[in-house]
Amino acid sequence: MRNAACLLVLALLAAAPGNAAPPAAPPRPASACALSVEASPDRAGLGLPPQRAARIVADTRDHFAAAARAACAAGVVTPRDLTHFRRLVLRDAEGTTEPMLFTREAGPGAAILDFAYQSGPAPTVAALRTALRCWKRPSARGCEIGD
Repeated sequence: MRNAACLLVLALLAAAPGNAAPPAAPPRPASACALSVEASPDRAGLGLPPQRAARIVADTRDHFAAAARAACAAGVVTPRDLTHFRRLVLRDAEGTTEPMLFTREAGPGAAILDFAYQSGPAPTVAALRTALRCWKRPSARGCEIGD
């Protein structure tokens, strides 16, 4: 009986208004999340043969656009946030296992995307959605450097 009372108290505490999870952002229509992205390697290049580099750039651009539209539609980023990603500068970051986005040093309408491009294929849509989430909320769980 005592265990049942403890469980009831815990359940009531969890349901209290101050403990509730924040409401999810309402989904947005796809038209609000339109994005056109140009992608190119930085001046150092990707260190890949030209044909492979072109394929990686095209795949990264397409995957990023899909990830950004999905993240926007889900309320992770806003349509206004998408203005930072009109131009994507791909920077090879050997050893980086997850893509990372930087906008401050990239200039208006641009972002730098660090990833270990030489290690394999372009980053996945899922990995890029995570990168967008972490760009928007750097202190969120799983976003700290070294996680």
